Amino acid sequence: MILVGLTGGLATGKSTVARMFQDCGAMLIDADLLARLVVEPDKPAWREIVRVFGKQILRPDRTLDRTALASIVFRNRTRLRQLGAIIHPRVAREQARLTREIAKKHSHAVILYDAPVLIEAGAQATLKNKDGQTALDIALARKKSSTARILEEVARKK
Repeated sequence: MILVGLTGGLATGKSTVARMFQDCGAMLIDADLLARLVVEPDKPAWREIVRVFGKQILRPDRTLDRTALASIVFRNRTRLRQLGAIIHPRVAREQARLTREIAKKHSHAVILYDAPVLIEAGAQATLKNKDGQTALDIALARKKSSTARILEEVARKK
């Protein structure tokens, strides 16, 4: 099984690339879809978001009012980090579960993980090559640099 990470901002062609991979037989795991699933009403992430941000971020049907939540988190970096700390670990666990499930059924599968905030969520650590190396391992070998320097570069790009 090969797990490939696909990331990028709005209008960068992620959907086009994902379709190309799927046309070649790759299985798709969509982080945006997982993020919606983990915050459905009464799920643990939903309860924590309501506790942290208040009931004013709920619609009458008890789903999250994404516009109201966005107006809070996109004006305040600390609040955005709080939201990410609630959602990202749960999305990562679901992605790992789905990856295991697919790999169990299709041992030679190519799985494409479409995650717009893959790096920001720290999910790149789960993406390894056939030798078990992460992107950081490979970068260290190529650059013959220290872990601290590479992490500083990544932090500057955020």
